[in-house]
Amino acid sequence: MSTQPPLDEAAAKQRLCSYVFYERHGTEILFVPHRIPLEVGRKFILGDVKGEVKVEPLANACNVVRFYLLRDCLDHLSGLAPQRPHDLPDMIKGLQAANLLGNLGDPRRQKAAEEKFDQTLRYANVEEVGEPLVWSFFHLGPDASPNGLTERLKKAHQERLKKLPDPDQPDTPTNLLFALAHQKLPQVLAAKAAKEAMLKLPQPESRAYRIGAVYLGLTEHSVYAQEWAGYALLDQADRGGPKPVVAGLHSALAELQRVKFDEGDEEFVTRYLRDAKGRAHDAIRYFGGEPTDEEKKFLGSAKNWPQNLFSETQREGVA
Repeated sequence: MSTQPPLDEAAAKQRLCSYVFYERHGTEILFVPHRIPLEVGRKFILGDVKGEVKVEPLANACNVVRFYLLRDCLDHLSGLAPQRPHDLPDMIKGLQAANLLGNLGDPRRQKAAEEKFDQTLRYANVEEVGEPLVWSFFHLGPDASPNGLTERLKKAHQERLKKLPDPDQPDTPTNLLFALAHQKLPQVLAAKAAKEAMLKLPQPESRAYRIGAVYLGLTEHSVYAQEWAGYALLDQADRGGPKPVVAGLHSALAELQRVKFDEGDEEFVTRYLRDAKGRAHDAIRYFGGEPTDEEKKFLGSAKNWPQNLFSETQREGVA
């Protein structure tokens, strides 16, 4: 849906290779390159991402599949996760596969996502991989039950308490397990329930507005669902065309303009608005729309906006 022409095959493959196999040495955020012809992307994922692929390249490849909705690559990438994970990288790859199948799969593949998740949970030391498990659960299908994860987290917390010299003075790992079981998991479950409710809305524009609000960081669930929301907008445009998505994004941007911030952390508000304005502007344009004159006044200059999923100008090699 980018307004720019697609890259030729050689350039597209180079951009994909630079993105998927990029060796990151810091906290840099990478974004999927634009303008990749679908067949080039499909051929690259099926032919170049294989074998003992490492955790981060597999995550990047999954994002390529999400961005370009390459559903015929789902089985290939999910098959790269070990059947019996024996270390942390194996477990993370299993969760990546579960997330991808849960996001884009049909009911059969969403069931496979639950099996991947349960398999990782079965082998996992939740003290080591508890947080990725909790985050991953958000991406599973609507029928997934959190009971197994809840029980494992609570049991791990109780077992650790018993081993402490003084259970009334828990150490940091014990507190982290408590937070996962009693705070973060309930928040993820609430975000997941909100996600499922959005996807059931009958009107495409209403769905796009609700998802767009999450993507702009306007909801309490955005902390868990913001990245998902960006890819979900692509899926909505694929299913119902870009016009309802553009209309929904305009509505989300109107909501952003109405936000009244409490007096307090001016630096936080400035950072938030820079990010949200960039997301709104770039998403509207990516899907073929254009901000209105009134919206342009609110958005102001683009020079300080952070790069985001829909930014038109992507850095070479790290698009």
